[in-house]
Amino acid sequence: HLIGTSGEELVNNEGEQNLQLATIEQAIQNLNEKVKMPFQLFFQGFHYAEIAEQLDRPLGTIKSQIFLAREQLKTELKEYRVG
Repeated sequence: HLIGTSGEELVNNEGEQNLQLATIEQAIQNLNEKVKMPFQLFFQGFHYAEIAEQLDRPLGTIKSQIFLAREQLKTELKEYRVG
């Protein structure tokens, strides 16, 4: 069991976590094709320069596309934000 900041006991709910993960995965699949691949590679741990080389796109374009993907995901997943 986990204890929250105000001392209440928190329960790990796997069903809710699985639903949230499925929602996040679906949101990533819904990304515009131009930004989806750079974001997926970044999410997998590749650096901007590696992604630019692999996709044969300028570094600035890759950074911009990943930024746009993050913004789209933030909007689509705002109900899951903490804080």
